[in-house]
Amino acid sequence: SIILKCTQKKPERRYQTMEDLLVDLRKALIDPNDPSLLGNTTTINGDTRRMSEEEMGEINARHAQNQHTLENVMDGDVDEARDAFEVPDFPEETSQDESKDSFFVPELFESSSSDASDFGKKEEKNEDEEREERRGIRSEQLMAALGVGGAVVAIVLLLILGRNIGKAKTVVSPTGPNGETTLASNQTKVPDLDGKTQDEAEKILQEATLSMKVTGNAYSDSVPKGQVISQDPKSDEVVSKHSSVGVVISNGSQKVDLTSLGITSMNAKDAKTALKSEGFSVNTEEEYSDSIEEGGIIRFVPEQPEKGSEVTIVISKGKKNTMTVVPNIVNQPEAAGTNLLISSNLKPGNRAVQYSDTVKAGDIISQSPEPGAQATLGSKVDYVISQGPAPTESSTESATKATKATKAEDKKDVNATASAELSPESNYQYVGSIDTTFELKDLIGPGGSSSKVKVMIRLRQDVNGQTVYRTLMEPRNITGDTILPVRFKSIVGADGVEEGNVEVVDADTQNVLKSYDVQFFKVQ
Repeated sequence: SIILKCTQKKPERRYQTMEDLLVDLRKALIDPNDPSLLGNTTTINGDTRRMSEEEMGEINARHAQNQHTLENVMDGDVDEARDAFEVPDFPEETSQDESKDSFFVPELFESSSSDASDFGKKEEKNEDEEREERRGIRSEQLMAALGVGGAVVAIVLLLILGRNIGKAKTVVSPTGPNGETTLASNQTKVPDLDGKTQDEAEKILQEATLSMKVTGNAYSDSVPKGQVISQDPKSDEVVSKHSSVGVVISNGSQKVDLTSLGITSMNAKDAKTALKSEGFSVNTEEEYSDSIEEGGIIRFVPEQPEKGSEVTIVISKGKKNTMTVVPNIVNQPEAAGTNLLISSNLKPGNRAVQYSDTVKAGDIISQSPEPGAQATLGSKVDYVISQGPAPTESSTESATKATKATKAEDKKDVNATASAELSPESNYQYVGSIDTTFELKDLIGPGGSSSKVKVMIRLRQDVNGQTVYRTLMEPRNITGDTILPVRFKSIVGADGVEEGNVEVVDADTQNVLKSYDVQFFKVQ
């Protein structure tokens, strides 16, 4: 019926689309009784797929049946052929001319109408002879239809299978006794093309009696440009010789190495222009840098961005200002001086006290570093607080002595008087001494003999957790070649304190130039 529908004389009775024809052919070739094959246009219009062994077996079986039917036709069994190919019976009253009008048949099967004598003879035949003649005509028509149908079937098979001709197909090969694959003479194994260049891959495939087909290109961060990313079939698969292997070739990475642009050697403006010209969007940040000048590029992130992505460049703000000017806190009350240090991002340092005839008690006598000097932010500034003038012999001490004299005079006993004077604790002192020299050239070098420095000498002791100073020599100017004697035979220290330091101090900066340890002893 498929062939007859294809050969209908009127176009509207034929198949209107190739899809309709392929559906019926597929149904007839595989299983005429399988309704799932009817109208399966998705399979026809979809991607080409490999036919399974089961489908090929069904097609071969149908082909063998058709061959058998064809042999019966050749032997004259027309009825069996008509039933096998579903050819409808012509009605007895249908004439040969009417059948010609319904079906398109080759001209060679038409009876000649020009021969009048043959037509007369035909009228004289009896009914049995006419039936035999019509059967012969139908046989000829069927033979022609089978020829056309065979051509159509061949074309359809080529359409279904032809798209895979030349493409490597994995085949199953028998294995040897040890499990190794045994290759037929027309089979070969697909070589491994991983990491090979396009030319290398093509040469390797040629040596394996295969051809190469580039099926596409793709970007890859791991496979260099021009090398094989993937292949189909995979390596070690068994395929037929002279088939092709599809490969995907790498276009290289989409990432750009910005170091090649020399970004870090540019200023911020040029760096932005260069990045934007390469298709990047630019974001900027700023940082301090001790090595990169202000406006220079410290770094960029990421170093290998993808085309069209965002790049952040870090611009130098130059060296961070870590120094500050030390404020003047001399002659300031202690609270005011320490607040001034804090507001200048400095910290109050060591606190000491000292007697002073010029600075009132509670005010700051000196500081270190001196006012106007550069100091690191957060560093400490030491200072000395005035205790006022040094104490003199008090009226209490005078009264005590007078009382003692009166008692001694009343007792009229010199020994008793001496005993009374020695018994009070106030008759004992802690005394130390020092005998050395200080040479300024040891600090400023022999070339500084003409330099002048104002120095003073003081005693430093820790009394009850507080540093106490006592001036031993008032400030005086000395030159670099001066040898300053530091000789004090009797230095009275604080009561109960057995240690101290004699310091040679720069009177202007309060920096200690030299310090000597002194031991104090309790004496009468």
